[in-house]
Amino acid sequence: MLFEPRTVLESDRIQLHKPMATFETANALYQLVDKNRKYLLPWVDMADKMITGSPEDAFVHLTNMVEKWKSQYAFEYLIYETRSSKLIGVIGVYQPYPEHKSVEVGFWIAKDYSRRGFMREALRLIEKEFFFLEFERIMIRSDIENYGARNLAIKSGYRLEGTLRHSCWSNQFRMYRDLNIFAKIKNEN
Repeated sequence: MLFEPRTVLESDRIQLHKPMATFETANALYQLVDKNRKYLLPWVDMADKMITGSPEDAFVHLTNMVEKWKSQYAFEYLIYETRSSKLIGVIGVYQPYPEHKSVEVGFWIAKDYSRRGFMREALRLIEKEFFFLEFERIMIRSDIENYGARNLAIKSGYRLEGTLRHSCWSNQFRMYRDLNIFAKIKNEN
């Protein structure tokens, strides 16, 4: 399935940009992750110092993001606040089931920008773009104790479809974790 989502999505307060693997962007991403490490763990693997312990690690991550765009497996966007042009988070669209026109969304945002509606705005931009591209279903998978992701899904009109028991291993918790599955269908938008 070949399609091309727009490389920049924007609203009044934020812009989502297709990443470019530059050292400047890698340094900004590393600084953001490093500053928010404690806040993002245990929900965001990238916050693990073993994964992103340096700007060089962030550069490798950005390079992988660019490659995923090329393969159309994933479309990760960097989230910038429009007013300050500051990098504030990441939202990604993953295509585990392209034949079913179904995608999954993953996201994180800096603590200073949480609970201010920025991520809800980013999710709306993603929904608008991917439903326009004729996708039928958008899913959010989140740890059952990640109340921020749960609240975002519910406030954004996603329905809880069920819980996958012992669905993934958490290095942070050192145990298998249960994941909630939320979804929104195109005609529910």
